[in-house]
Amino acid sequence: MDLDIRPATRSDLPALASVARASGLSDIEGGADPRYITYLIEHGRLLVAVVQADIIGYAGSVQVGATTMLTDLFVRPDVQSGGTGAVLLASLFAGAGDRMTHSSSDPRAVALYARAGMTPMFPILYLAGDPGRLTGVRSEVAEHRPSAAPAAADPTEAAATELTITGDDRATTYAYWVARPNSFAFVLGDRLGAGVIGGEGDQFGVTHLCAGPDVDPIDAVVSAVAAVPGTMAHLSLPGPHPALRTLLDAGFRITDTDTFMTSGPNPYATGLAVGSPGLC
Repeated sequence: MDLDIRPATRSDLPALASVARASGLSDIEGGADPRYITYLIEHGRLLVAVVQADIIGYAGSVQVGATTMLTDLFVRPDVQSGGTGAVLLASLFAGAGDRMTHSSSDPRAVALYARAGMTPMFPILYLAGDPGRLTGVRSEVAEHRPSAAPAAADPTEAAATELTITGDDRATTYAYWVARPNSFAFVLGDRLGAGVIGGEGDQFGVTHLCAGPDVDPIDAVVSAVAAVPGTMAHLSLPGPHPALRTLLDAGFRITDTDTFMTSGPNPYATGLAVGSPGLC
């Protein structure tokens, strides 16, 4: 098989959508979402695998601080297990230092990423529930910390708040997130944390949340989720997060799982509480 790896262009959008849908992905924040693909082309890196002018796979990444975040790696099902994914991943990570990803539960994916130097760390749990069930709920120790009530903010202010907590400049990512329908950025208390509420379909809820060390981690997550409008909120939470039981006790259910894998720092230990499935 004569395989060519090249950067994706906007003209590849229909072919990328075809690969994504054949892989069972939804049309939201994936290969079939033109806004998401355009973001990766403009602010990250997106490669396609081509055989005789036919796109059979793609892989994307963004930088989160000094770490390369693998956002996507999909190969058309009828040509899987032929080495295309490994070639795409090697090309995408060429010259990269630390790298991380949210791996699917497919054992082949975990093995591929482990061979690329990433270690499985813990599950990422996708939860869904009624945010109204969290109104008034607080951590037992929250009264000993400053208030973490979320307040709508300009995305530049939210990004600046996260920058002070983690040292990572996420300004372009915040701008992308809040440009989606029904989405807005927020800060917690007196710049104790920042994040985004919004999204579409089964991703509507807390898209992203970074909480500083001066706010109770349970209170930060609960306050953010409780601020989601409507009767259903979605979020992805690292398995070890102390807010997990609080959410489960409030009736939230686990709808899916991924595995967080990294070759270097763990962003969930340095402020990240709720990560965007693709962009972290």
